[in-house]
Amino acid sequence: MKFLSDIDVEQGADATFVDNAKALFGTGNDLQIYHDASNSYIDQTGTGKIILNTASTGINVQSGTGETRFTKSGADSEILIDDSSQVNKVVLKSNGDSYFLGGDVGIGTSSIDTIFHIKDTGKLTTITIESDQSQGGGISFRGASATHGGVTMDSGGAFRISSANTGFLLTGGAAPLLGLGVNNTAPTQQLHLNGNIRVEGFYYDSTGTTGSPGTAGYVLSATSTGTEWVAASGGGGGIGGTTTATEIAFGSATASTLDSDPGLTYTSGGGLTVGDTTGSGNSIISMDKGSAGQARFFMKNGGAERFSIKLDSSTDPDTYITASNTLTLATSGTTKDIILNPTGNVGVGDTSPSSKLSVAGGVQIANDGDAAAQAKVGTLKYYVDSTASYIQICMQTSNTGLNDYEWVTIIKYDW
Repeated sequence: MKFLSDIDVEQGADATFVDNAKALFGTGNDLQIYHDASNSYIDQTGTGKIILNTASTGINVQSGTGETRFTKSGADSEILIDDSSQVNKVVLKSNGDSYFLGGDVGIGTSSIDTIFHIKDTGKLTTITIESDQSQGGGISFRGASATHGGVTMDSGGAFRISSANTGFLLTGGAAPLLGLGVNNTAPTQQLHLNGNIRVEGFYYDSTGTTGSPGTAGYVLSATSTGTEWVAASGGGGGIGGTTTATEIAFGSATASTLDSDPGLTYTSGGGLTVGDTTGSGNSIISMDKGSAGQARFFMKNGGAERFSIKLDSSTDPDTYITASNTLTLATSGTTKDIILNPTGNVGVGDTSPSSKLSVAGGVQIANDGDAAAQAKVGTLKYYVDSTASYIQICMQTSNTGLNDYEWVTIIKYDW
């Protein structure tokens, strides 16, 4: 038997190996090439790598009309996978654009529902987009018309949603996903904010097709179809109520009441009333001009006027304070300091005065510098000079003349 270090095969002849017969290479038979009747194998059973090297531009792996090519251009490499029509479907480049045209892509899942389907396999962050630019990373969207929008992060770390078209549209499904929640995880309207709103431009109402930004002095009012800027004064107006040209209504659908009981009514021809406007007997506080044009403030209870402050005429008026029963002035809640009862008696510290003036305590008087006169008759005064102190009363001293009045000393205390 002859052993050769190399096997020479005559040019043009084949080296034939039956199934499972192996071509063995290396001292330890590290590389084995064979066919097992079903598949063909290049098997590296020992250490090291299988290295395919070519002096040309690449290596092609072909099956039928499809082909996978490993190519090299200078220091750059690429992998090209073609379909049966020799069209590149997968292009992976070490330096340049890479792309995939073979179909949908799944990462972490084989049940692919979209063009690019990622399934979280336990990591909190599914996708990380990083950029070496100051503006940060972003995602761009482009339609068939070449208009596009995107989501980017600026240099301050804030997210920006932009569109090259006319605006940004956010839609939601069934409740509770009705719209956009800002600091709110369960929005109940198309825009639901938990916090403050700052508007540097105009606020447009829901009138017409484009809305109105309003006019200086206007207020935003609710309507049956949305909101509308309305004049804050003149021509009548309402907050939650229906009004005429001379009324302002608050609250209910009636022309001039906040609520049926209690209510608040204002009319330009009358006044302002707070309380039971139906007259059923509950308390009412009202301010109006009265029947004679004079201003008045009054309170009713049980359908009757109990207290009022009013003027007796519209020109040069006197002021009246009227109570239907006892008028009480109190300074500490329940303590009745001054009483004016229905008979006209005044009690100071006396809740049941039987005379015109009843004082429960001392009365302090001071000096009166006026001359004695008819108008001062009965006036007490206390004064001092360099020699004594005096208590005096103004009295009429005769009945012969109109000027017979003097300050008469009741008691004198000499120093």
